[in-house]
Amino acid sequence: DMEYLLKMCPRLTKIDMRSCLNITDDIIIALAFYCTELKDLSIRDNFYNISDNSVITLATKCTGLTKIQLKKCRNITDEAVITLATNCTGLIDIGLMSCSKITDVAVTAIAENCSRLTMINLSDCNITNEAVIALATNCKRLIDINLSFCENITDPAVIAIAMNCPELMKIALLSCSNITNVAIITITENCPRLRDINL
Repeated sequence: DMEYLLKMCPRLTKIDMRSCLNITDDIIIALAFYCTELKDLSIRDNFYNISDNSVITLATKCTGLTKIQLKKCRNITDEAVITLATNCTGLIDIGLMSCSKITDVAVTAIAENCSRLTMINLSDCNITNEAVIALATNCKRLIDINLSFCENITDPAVIAIAMNCPELMKIALLSCSNITNVAIITITENCPRLRDINL
């Protein structure tokens, strides 16, 4: 079983569970206890199986995490992400797509604690300009940011990215209906490495 596998592989640094649709808190907690050298974890589409409890345990046991994907883990709240941000300050890539309980509070914690961040997916999260401006101000190495379906985002957030993140290569703003040409032009004028823009 999965727990036995984890117990027998304590030196795992990367595990991809994106095809495992029945991952539960118990498995993530086992992973945290047995595989403390973990650097890279991907989980997705475990809509309500994964809670703050297991993510908090993971963050406190696997403090060397640099990449984590929690796509569509819809029970995850700000508390779990704040614990990740404060314990795993070396994070460079975090995916929270469709984690609908995530708010500005969690994203601001990421911004304030994970200055080496280069990639973040906040698509369909419940955030506003405040969170994006915090990221732009503190995470100047950003190369890839996804804000699709973040309907509260407006021009000042995108302009903050343009003015603070010159290494930006990719930005997604699909269904961000409050973004105007002013913000898009500012991105194109200030991010010379931009290669991919999704509107």
